[in-house]
Amino acid sequence: MNITRPLTTSFLPAYLLLIIFLLSFTAIAKPTKHTTKSTTITKIDKVMNKILQENSYPGISLAIFLNGQTYHHRQQGLINIEQKKAADQDTQFRMYSVTKGLTMLLAAILVEHKLLDVNAPIGQYLPNLPEDKKQLTAQQLIDHKSGIRHYQGMGEWVALMQQHCENPNDAIKHFINDPLIDEPGKNEHYSSFAYVLLSAVMEASSGLTMNTLMDKYLFNKSQVERISFDDPTQLAQDDNTSLFYEPVNNVQKVAPAADNSCKFGAGNINASAFAISKIFSAFNEGKLSSIETVELLFPKTSAIDSSPAKASFGGEGLGGRSILHVYPNDNLVIVIAANARGGNLQPYANDIAEIILSQP
Repeated sequence: MNITRPLTTSFLPAYLLLIIFLLSFTAIAKPTKHTTKSTTITKIDKVMNKILQENSYPGISLAIFLNGQTYHHRQQGLINIEQKKAADQDTQFRMYSVTKGLTMLLAAILVEHKLLDVNAPIGQYLPNLPEDKKQLTAQQLIDHKSGIRHYQGMGEWVALMQQHCENPNDAIKHFINDPLIDEPGKNEHYSSFAYVLLSAVMEASSGLTMNTLMDKYLFNKSQVERISFDDPTQLAQDDNTSLFYEPVNNVQKVAPAADNSCKFGAGNINASAFAISKIFSAFNEGKLSSIETVELLFPKTSAIDSSPAKASFGGEGLGGRSILHVYPNDNLVIVIAANARGGNLQPYANDIAEIILSQP
């Protein structure tokens, strides 16, 4: 998707695939009898019960925004098994690749403020890049069409979580000298490293750090508090951040320590489900950017057919699972977060959306 030009309904954005993907939303039949909000909430809560029954997550959190307002939020299970501590609306979870959705919003906003040219060679922002990387564009990074590789297996993914990065330039050292895996702009190759490089580009183009950019253009304007870049030292001091669990022989154990700082705009956000939902709702409402930018990024008609569009972002990693659904035409945002990996939250988010959108 070129965020500097109008999006036609025949264009399928490339960057919303694999962990981040764009799906058309099939038509939902209207109910034959009147449905009250209380009945709808009861149905949604049954889906939440089903998530815990069918999966081994210790705790889960749901936040739904509709037409710019909180529609429903619910937390179930535990964020600390030993202390039997339950989650609440403000409990933070690891969002992993849902972070890419925030980075994508930020890139679109920077374009609007003329702080980023997504079609310019990134070498103009980062002149010390290897020659084969200088001609890449931010748009190619967003679209997963840069040829920048992804993790080379679980070993590299785990090794990266044992290191600490102060800025994206620290992080790009892990991959920037590796050869491109394909011709830039030709084919999609999902890549978290592409979004790490995108973070370095946005810092260089704006002159501000990713923390400052996110705070200024997303977090502060959305008036959210329970969201931050991963910082293990701060997590240890925060008693309303979930412990992170890992299934071991069908038993949830506290996950090994992890530092996601090197993932920057690819997967280093910890947040409450409520905060993520509120940010995307604020964006849909035009509170973070112009309505033109909103409609450019999240078109209200499916790229596949005439049904309403749905953008879906998902993340998974050590101690966390998350899903975000955005229905631009209905101004509906659904976020579910869990404190262990495994399973698939997308079908449950689909069920919740169908319950809400089936209301008369």
